[in-house]
Amino acid sequence: HGRLEAFAAHSQVPVINALTDFQHPCQLLADIQTYIEHRGDIAGRTVLWVGDGNNMCNSFIEAAERFD
Repeated sequence: HGRLEAFAAHSQVPVINALTDFQHPCQLLADIQTYIEHRGDIAGRTVLWVGDGNNMCNSFIEAAERFD
């Protein structure tokens, strides 16, 4: 991650870290977009996470705080 931050600091174009051991924000955005397309607005909804407590779970927890 440190190398990516150093690279981004010297880049003239935006640099994103799309995946870490702790977060997976791009997959989360795709999942939320799919939810909205099939079920409508996600704000105020209850969502259940079934699976390992991994980077996707962490991303969903963070998103839940923002969409509530």
